[in-house]
Amino acid sequence: MLDYLGLQVATMADVFISYSHVDSDLVDEICSILDESGVEYFRDIKNSDWGDSINQTVNSGLKDAVALLLVLSPASVTSQWVAYETGRCVESNKKILPFLQHPSVKVPGFIGGDDTLHINDLDSLRSYFQDEFDADAIRLGSHLCYGPGPQIATSPLGAGN
Repeated sequence: MLDYLGLQVATMADVFISYSHVDSDLVDEICSILDESGVEYFRDIKNSDWGDSINQTVNSGLKDAVALLLVLSPASVTSQWVAYETGRCVESNKKILPFLQHPSVKVPGFIGGDDTLHINDLDSLRSYFQDEFDADAIRLGSHLCYGPGPQIATSPLGAGN
């Protein structure tokens, strides 16, 4: 929310965070980095109130965000919600930013597979969001997408590690 002339104005999230609640401690750290970097984000526990429709809230967050920060872990690869959120972003051709939480986890083939550039440490994530991420450029369509399918983060930070 932004304060505009004393009124609370809802802001559009730049990034939708898709994760398993098992990874909440890591996602807390990711949110701190996004806050430090001035990046607006959607996180279920931040953007949902008691009694809200989960489906409606998630779908609205996915629609408004320009990118999906996909936290890949042993728990998230089995999560139905993470699969749903990722599928919606693939379907709508959103930029997908894979963050590998564990070395045993690979980027799924339907979003690019093993050759997909990804980030796997918090320092690289911080650098990406402070130095490279430009939500306005993505909204305006000035990002590159090679061929059909989702747009994958193209930062070399942490790639292949």
